[in-house]
Amino acid sequence: MYIYFLIIILGICGFLLAYYIHNKKKLKKPLICPLRFKCSKVIESDYSKIFNTPIEVFGMIYYFLISLGYVLLVLNLISVVFYGFLFAMSIGALLFSVYLIMVQAFLIREWCTWCLSSAAISTLIFLLSYLSYSY
Repeated sequence: MYIYFLIIILGICGFLLAYYIHNKKKLKKPLICPLRFKCSKVIESDYSKIFNTPIEVFGMIYYFLISLGYVLLVLNLISVVFYGFLFAMSIGALLFSVYLIMVQAFLIREWCTWCLSSAAISTLIFLLSYLSYSY
């Protein structure tokens, strides 16, 4: 059960990170990368939108649903059957994160600290989901 709480915390952190990126882009303020990468080159690239929707919006939706789903599991308000859906979402997010890392590495050839942080959060959510799913 403590794994669920870790996933909830990671989901909230991921949501806040995606919101931070989205807000900076919306206000047209520079996104400062702590590791001195060129985040703006990544978040303003042709690969930063899907169906004309910024990727970080999908991130906010994913992190919100993961957090909400695990809160509902902790409170026993949803069936454990729903857990399979949450686990599938974490697999999808992990695969999408790998794709986005490959885009940064091979197509844009620049890195974004915040994007890599989001990928790390998605990876941790997947790993924790896997650990709790295999019990």
